[in-house]
Amino acid sequence: MKPLWITLLRLIETAPTEGNENLRGTTSHSSKDLYRLALVNKIVLAYLSRVHRVDKLEKLFYYHNRRLNVLMKVLADIVKAFNERGFRYVVFKTLRPFREEVADIDILCLGDEVEYFEITRAIESRGYRLMECGLYCTTFEDPRYRFVTEVMIDVYREVSAGPLIYLDKKLLQDHVILRDIGSTKVKVLDPVAETLVTIGHSVIKERKVILADYLSVLHYISSMTCEQMEQFVKLIRRARLVHASRWFFTLSTYIHKTVHGFIPKKLDKLINMLGGIIDPDIDVLKREPPFPCSKRVLIKVFTEKLSDPLFRASIANSVAWLFRGKSMHRITRLLTHRL
Repeated sequence: MKPLWITLLRLIETAPTEGNENLRGTTSHSSKDLYRLALVNKIVLAYLSRVHRVDKLEKLFYYHNRRLNVLMKVLADIVKAFNERGFRYVVFKTLRPFREEVADIDILCLGDEVEYFEITRAIESRGYRLMECGLYCTTFEDPRYRFVTEVMIDVYREVSAGPLIYLDKKLLQDHVILRDIGSTKVKVLDPVAETLVTIGHSVIKERKVILADYLSVLHYISSMTCEQMEQFVKLIRRARLVHASRWFFTLSTYIHKTVHGFIPKKLDKLINMLGGIIDPDIDVLKREPPFPCSKRVLIKVFTEKLSDPLFRASIANSVAWLFRGKSMHRITRLLTHRL
């Protein structure tokens, strides 16, 4: 029997026409399992939009669709205030290239520390409740939707995972474009920079690849011109994310070939430009996604990142952060869980 994630990807990547009876029987016997798998891989709305009329999942579709609409409403409200005040910002890790629910709204301040605090004050002044202040990230919630759906806003001073800065935001400044969210113009990253952020977030911060990241990266790569692909490779090298990218792309080739029987030409070209495929250290046919990074892969990824001056500096700066009360408690829990 083929893995369930193959069925899930084939359903999502083959949009049915209304009333298509070919879906019946393909999904009805395992809709709960498919829903669970889609949920943990953050492609739940992509899945439900394909099958909710066939498998009678309208209530779940309505819930997730409504949550996404609420998040976009909050995003538009915040961005409107940013645009009025001329803040240098970008919304990243939030808007997928396909309509999909997201965990929260992520905003990166492209300016200095003073502007970062001005941005956080602007958010708080609009009625959003301060939840937590980290070393490089401040989290807010929208109390209006507290008992309906959780709406969280993360404002980053640096592209970081806890105290570690895994990507220099200066590399992203020339890759900001505008995207329409309703009637609001939102500053986002172009496909080149958003792909880089997605890979860094997956491999370094989350240490796993979810199917939402896989599908997003494939979409971004397919939209790149030859010139953009060359820019992308240069950016990967400057960010010291070569090994992380090669691992992500190698895993993507295994997934795509397993599902569709071939490797996309642009994906194959990118891997060759970076030095070729590597051992993914995982068998996609024996695991259910999210697909984790092995310790062997992570060692090589972090060894390369140590040549990044900003990453090294953040390691040194994190010492004081580690011994703060809440931070020390989080680190203790993390170490206990991992060990």
